[in-house]
Amino acid sequence: MNIQFRLKDGKPNKDGTKLIVLVMTFEQKRIRSGTKISIKPEYWDNSLKDNRGGIIKKHPQSLSLNTVLDKLANDFTTAYNILRAQGKPCTSETILGFIRHESSSKKHDFIKSLDEFIHTQRTLQELSEERIKHYDTLRAYLIEFSEAYNYKLTFDRINTEFFEKFVSFMIQIKDIVNNSAALKVKALKRFMKDARERGWHNTSDYEKFAIKQYEPETFALTSEELRLIEALNLEGKPNLLRYAKDFFLFECYTGLRFNEIMKLTQENVRDNSIYLRISKTKEPHRVPLFGESRNLLGKLLQEKGEMMRIENALMNKNIKKVCELAGLTESRSITQMQGNQRITVTKPFYKFISTHTARRTCITYLYNKGFGIEEIAHITRQTPEIVRQYVKLSPHQTEDKFRAIMTERLSKHQI
Repeated sequence: MNIQFRLKDGKPNKDGTKLIVLVMTFEQKRIRSGTKISIKPEYWDNSLKDNRGGIIKKHPQSLSLNTVLDKLANDFTTAYNILRAQGKPCTSETILGFIRHESSSKKHDFIKSLDEFIHTQRTLQELSEERIKHYDTLRAYLIEFSEAYNYKLTFDRINTEFFEKFVSFMIQIKDIVNNSAALKVKALKRFMKDARERGWHNTSDYEKFAIKQYEPETFALTSEELRLIEALNLEGKPNLLRYAKDFFLFECYTGLRFNEIMKLTQENVRDNSIYLRISKTKEPHRVPLFGESRNLLGKLLQEKGEMMRIENALMNKNIKKVCELAGLTESRSITQMQGNQRITVTKPFYKFISTHTARRTCITYLYNKGFGIEEIAHITRQTPEIVRQYVKLSPHQTEDKFRAIMTERLSKHQI
């Protein structure tokens, strides 16, 4: 019997990684089983561990990931040896079935299982750190809920009764709005689904858990507010703050999403445009570059020709600081749903601003540059109806639009 780990044949994933596959050969038979771990080929070496294969030390999680591989190899070896000792046939079905049965027969503590799930997500880097923080918050809420309601948490008690009480706890005790509570419920459902696939429970009530989400109110910056950010001098400030300013302005000019910008390299740029292949449609998409966006892109790509690695949450934190320094501090209010109640939240304007704000700002930015509704819809990949909703201009924005049109006509001697 021999166990090896190899990278899956064929083309790599979109992020350049390949799945690690366990290959077990025994009695002229072979089992191939995916490990859920994917890495870039440059971090893999087939010769490690007596040709079993492993992740080289240069990889930041090499120790923890190799430990996961060791455990998998041990599970398959144990299954094979026990089946042989019992005189049972060793086949792909019996070995995999034995491993699944061993996993499901163990009594799993709910919170400890959640801890293991969170640790695995961090180790495998399947989720961003920002999304993993939702699980950290979920864990804290669950423990506090269990103590406040004297509700013992087990897998078979994650049912409708639990859901109603837990949602009430989040909204009434933790004072969070529906959209935030919905994110926690989605995180819980993903954990429950993963735990079920591992054989830790066999309940399904969680599949029906749902909280209605509401389209959050968002703001679009006026041309004057955009100019305040453009004119902001951050000389002597931290590099990350200066980078956040350029990043936010680039979003405002192009309408690209945070994740799309993070994947940009010099290869995406040609003929004064950015060319992307959109994951949902697989179709190439062109975004025109103007003078402002073209100059910013050069700064953002840095010497390596790629974007700085930074989490969305940290970027948003720095964007808010940029907007505060630019003077966007007047009070603004939005309406949110908390249970069945509409509540008004009032904060300094900069606290509402994030990468999402830039996407709406781009629509009004392009509109003020004279682009039509259909053109803007194509560039931003929104429907014309959504664009029309976004282009509900405030008095300030109406003045901006009028000034832009008049300036263009004057330059062309049309009046």
